[in-house]
Amino acid sequence: MKRSIFLRAAAAVCAVLLSGCSLLPAVRTPEEVRAAEEAAQASRAENQARVDPLRMETEPLGFYRELVNSQNTLLAQYSVSLPQFDDSGLKSQSFQRVNDRFREELAALNADCDSFFRQTAQSLGDGWDALTQVSDVPSVNVTYTLLRAPAGYLCIRFDYEMHINGQTDPYSKAMVFLLDNGWELDLHTLFGDDYENVSAMLREDFLDWCDENGISVTDPAAFRLAEVEDGYALTATAIWFYTKPFQLSNKDGTRYAVRIPLTEYFPYLTLQ
Repeated sequence: MKRSIFLRAAAAVCAVLLSGCSLLPAVRTPEEVRAAEEAAQASRAENQARVDPLRMETEPLGFYRELVNSQNTLLAQYSVSLPQFDDSGLKSQSFQRVNDRFREELAALNADCDSFFRQTAQSLGDGWDALTQVSDVPSVNVTYTLLRAPAGYLCIRFDYEMHINGQTDPYSKAMVFLLDNGWELDLHTLFGDDYENVSAMLREDFLDWCDENGISVTDPAAFRLAEVEDGYALTATAIWFYTKPFQLSNKDGTRYAVRIPLTEYFPYLTLQ
């Protein structure tokens, strides 16, 4: 009986093999593998597109603080507004991580406010607590704007305005996050293995923008993209770089927002 069962099983296997079928997993062709990868990427992009950060925004974090002496004289002020997002729905863990990042930033800005107030009091001299009038109140103001980024990304621009010694200095910087996990992306992480090639392209486009807009660069041959890539912004149409005073030329104290069209770089993005 045992021999009969074995023979029947062997015969069944032979029949399968003779029929052209295999008991081993089928080997996919390169075309099939590529099609499966493209389908997976399309599915991921579709899922990411359903998460619109602009719709997930909730009540912002922030504070408004004043330095007031015993004479009730306003000596300085500091205000901050930072984004927060609904972390109870889609991509909850990602938005939790983003929210945690801005809670850390809020704590850092509170510490900076303490330092700003101490420096202000010191600059007013030993009699700061007896002052009844201040002609020019120093201040710091931090606001933000959610920018429309490519699907799967979150980009926030922060606008700073510092008013000290009668002069106001506005400037901007941005943060970019990957919605798939909520981690902040520097430019190297954004482009991954393509960074070296892409950064060289961006460098040339950056210098072309300066040339087209009549902006002098002291030594174009020595310019490196790493000098300006911190705080870059990623929108649906462009990559933005924000320069510092005298960064491009020791004769030019202007801050510039340099816009590089995204068209040529879109295929290099992490999600594409």
